[in-house]
Amino acid sequence: MNKYIALLFALAGILIFSCKKPDNKPSTETHPVASFTKTIDRYKVVFTNTSTGNPTSFSWNFGDSSAADTSRNPIHTYSASGTYHVVLTATNKAGSDTFGMFVIVSAPTYLNINCIDNNGHPAPGVAVTVFANHSDWLNDANVAYSGYTDANGNISFSGLSAQTYYFYCTDASNCLTNWDVNQTNGPVTLHTTNSVNVAVSPYGTLKIVNTSPGGNPYKIKVNGQIWISDLEVNNFAKEILPVGNNLVEAIQLNGSTDNSYNVSILQCQTTDLDVP
Repeated sequence: MNKYIALLFALAGILIFSCKKPDNKPSTETHPVASFTKTIDRYKVVFTNTSTGNPTSFSWNFGDSSAADTSRNPIHTYSASGTYHVVLTATNKAGSDTFGMFVIVSAPTYLNINCIDNNGHPAPGVAVTVFANHSDWLNDANVAYSGYTDANGNISFSGLSAQTYYFYCTDASNCLTNWDVNQTNGPVTLHTTNSVNVAVSPYGTLKIVNTSPGGNPYKIKVNGQIWISDLEVNNFAKEILPVGNNLVEAIQLNGSTDNSYNVSILQCQTTDLDVP
């Protein structure tokens, strides 16, 4: 009898054990969603991780055969211009997710202007003013870039477009300037350094006064170019001219009396000329 009672208790225990609920708690992990943004500075790219779902690990493939990066917000510098497909994998206990985007990096575009004086020496402190077209250069309007040359006579500008730029160079302190229509060698080539050499020459100032006793106005030409089309009596005009001899012509507008003058201009000095 005792033998049967023991057997019944054993069967009851097995039944109770088999009906007991498992003590497994459901997982609270959510599946990660990978995402990121980027900030590009030439070859350097700063990646900002915006993944959600509490990922615990990351793997970045920068698309340039470099080793995978496991940091959260990496900074990567590419070695060459190009388009790269960047992929981020975000992982936690619930699984993994990937997100990718294309990144375009390129070398900067520079315009380097090198100013030298008449002796071939660097000209530091020269003001360089750059314009996007010839009309703005003529009218001294809508300055695109400006700055001063360094101790080596150089100045660089960046962020240019593929077009021809015009500029002039002036050093008011040392009375140096350039008299030519300065421009780049055709349209600027993107993603490289475009260099232009400019010679700056010393200058002085010419002041012309119309002292005509008959009240006649004059047209003034300097070195064959019309400088003033109508200089009234008792009026004056000033202009900077290259150091050295300059031919000045005073052409009477209301008569036939014309005069020519050989005027010597000195650096940083003003030369007075009365006409006729």
